Amino acid sequence: MRLAVLGLTAGVLALSACAKIEKDDGACTQSTLDSYNNIVTLGLGTYDNGNSLTASCQKIQSLLNGRSCKAQRVSSGEEFSISYAAVQKTCDPLINKNSNSSTPVPAPKKYSKYIDEDGRCTEAYKSDIKTLRNYLKKSIQHKSKDIADSAFYHCAAMRAEFYELSCKTYDAKGTKFVVISGKAGELPGLCSDAKRLSERFSK
Repeated sequence: MRLAVLGLTAGVLALSACAKIEKDDGACTQSTLDSYNNIVTLGLGTYDNGNSLTASCQKIQSLLNGRSCKAQRVSSGEEFSISYAAVQKTCDPLINKNSNSSTPVPAPKKYSKYIDEDGRCTEAYKSDIKTLRNYLKKSIQHKSKDIADSAFYHCAAMRAEFYELSCKTYDAKGTKFVVISGKAGELPGLCSDAKRLSERFSK
C-alpha cells in the first residue's frame, strides 16, 4: 500500500498507513499520519482547540524522535519525507510553553462540535457530512480532481474534529443507533472515496 498526500497548501496526508513501527525513511505509521493531519488542520487556526494541537505535537515529536518517514503526493506522485521539522514552526511554541509552565499539560480535548452532551451527533456533524457527500457527487459529475481534493481536505478536517471521540446517530432506516467517528461509520468510507476519485481524475 502506498501513502498519499493531497496537493493542497495545507499538505494533509491520506489517512492510511502500512508501517506498524516508525523506521527512519520507512512508511509513516498511522499514528504519525493522524498526528500530522491534526497539526496541519488545527494549525490553520489561531488557537489550540481543547489542547488537541499540543497533544498531537508532543505525540509526533515522540514518535519520530529525530527520524523521518515517507509519504507520497496524490497530485504529482512525488515521494517525500516527513519529519518533526515539517511541523516545528507550529509545534515548538506550544511544546516550549508547556515545558516551561509549572502547570501540568492538560489532556487532549474531551469535546467536539460534533457531539452533544448526550453523546449524539449534532447538527454540525450532519451539515458537514452532507457537504462532504455533495463534494463527492460534484466531483463525479464534473470529473474534477480539484473537487475531489477539496472533499479529502474536508474529510481530514472532520476526522481531526472527532479526535478519537465518537457520537451516536440513527442508521439510514432510522431503526437503531450507530457509532460515528473518524474511524467508524460513514466518514472513513467517504474519505476513501475522495482519495480514489482524486487518483482517478489525476490520470
